[in-house]
Amino acid sequence: MKRILFTALLLVVMVTSGLFSDTVTEAQYNEPGQVNLTGVVGLNVFGLSVGAGAELIMGDLDFIPEFPMEWGLAARGVFSFYLLNSYTGTEYGVAPLVTLHKGFNFGDNLEFDFTIGMGLGLYGYNYSYFGYPYAEPINLGFASFDSVSWKMSEKMWLTLEYSYVGRGSVYGVGVRMVM
Repeated sequence: MKRILFTALLLVVMVTSGLFSDTVTEAQYNEPGQVNLTGVVGLNVFGLSVGAGAELIMGDLDFIPEFPMEWGLAARGVFSFYLLNSYTGTEYGVAPLVTLHKGFNFGDNLEFDFTIGMGLGLYGYNYSYFGYPYAEPINLGFASFDSVSWKMSEKMWLTLEYSYVGRGSVYGVGVRMVM
């Protein structure tokens, strides 16, 4: 439910900011052939999560002429450590994704790139609860990586991201590097 709300909120912000505001200008921050490398770190309910991935920007997507976007292909992964005394374990997931980017310039060095990525991914987990181990084989499930990035320099962006692969989710803060 959280990922649906986050994705819906992201879409509302993308659409309303670009269509109904005179002070906000649309911007394109990604060029065809550009590679974006992303790394995030976040906390989950039971411990620490990390995520990493690479994305290749494929080109412009202009199916709505008043609302141009860029699209790309990405490979992303998440890994979570559960560190409580009575509950320990790991959770992991990897996914190929199709991504959509929409950029906005709010002026005064406030440049943002909103990204939605969706696909199918592989995930699994194993844990021990009060000494009783449990392991789940690798499964196939829905994957979503949604982020808002703030442009700090031409090659570096600060990223807030929500990641989901099959079973687990991660809210993280990280860096996106443009190659």
